[in-house]
Amino acid sequence: MLEGRTRFHSAARCTRAGGTLKFSAAHEEKTMNTTTNNMKAVQELTKKQCFEQRKRLGDEEAGRLSREVHGHHHHDGELHSEDDSSSETIKSLIFGGLDGCITAFAIVSAAEGASLEPPTILILGLANVFADALAMALGDVVSERAEQEYAKREFDREGWEFDNYREGELDEMRAIFRGKFHVEDDDCETLLTVMAKYKPLFLETMAHYELGIMPPHQGALWKKGTTTFFAFLVFGTLPLVGYVVFIPFHLGRSAMFAVSVAATALTLFALGFIQAIAISSTKSPTLSGFVILFNGGLAAAAAYLISWGAQTILHNLASSQQDASSGLAAS
Repeated sequence: MLEGRTRFHSAARCTRAGGTLKFSAAHEEKTMNTTTNNMKAVQELTKKQCFEQRKRLGDEEAGRLSREVHGHHHHDGELHSEDDSSSETIKSLIFGGLDGCITAFAIVSAAEGASLEPPTILILGLANVFADALAMALGDVVSERAEQEYAKREFDREGWEFDNYREGELDEMRAIFRGKFHVEDDDCETLLTVMAKYKPLFLETMAHYELGIMPPHQGALWKKGTTTFFAFLVFGTLPLVGYVVFIPFHLGRSAMFAVSVAATALTLFALGFIQAIAISSTKSPTLSGFVILFNGGLAAAAAYLISWGAQTILHNLASSQQDASSGLAAS
């Protein structure tokens, strides 16, 4: 009997010990899994923090570069007004120079195709360059003034409607936001609530998206016209350099025309190159130079062929009439 009880207690102790071992093993496994999961979570958090840190530093770096490029020391619209003025000046300079150079060389090519004498070519070229430069400058001033007057009139009208019929203006802007940009209703109302507090912001946005015009600016009209005039005049005289320099030396007409071709080609390429740099074009400056050179060459070739064809036709007609007159006289 005693021996049976001893065996029973021994078996019970073994069972309890086995259960304890199993529990310890399960607890240890659970603890290891928890630790592993915690380590993975820490690693993921660390990766996320590192990514956000890199992103933040990248954004800060991008912001710093942007401020450096755009000149962050400017305030209150000073930067945009200066940029607009510089942009208009560059535009007048580049396009005035291109127009002058191509126009003058087209005249030289036409005169050469018609076999005119070098002094005649020089007189025609200089007179045309000066007259075209003056016309271009005056046209630039008049068109710019008309554009500004129209913009001012439209802005005044929009301003009156904003003051006297604001709800109607808000409805128009609401339709633009929803139709053009697909802005949701809640966001649309938020935007309109903020914009309605600032009349100039509202008017400029309305004029841009509803009327397609820019706000009127008090730019120096005569400065733009003067830039166009001198750009046209200076670059327009370059195709005539060969005739100005070599007429006193009685150089052959073909040689003078060759000098004019070389001067024009260099000028057109340089203007195209400068244009790409000035406007920060994505196109290569070299490619831009060749494109402008190609366009100018087409215009000059057209002028040369037309004048040569017209001169040939007129010469043949004159010869036919002279032969007919000679035949009648002989009979």
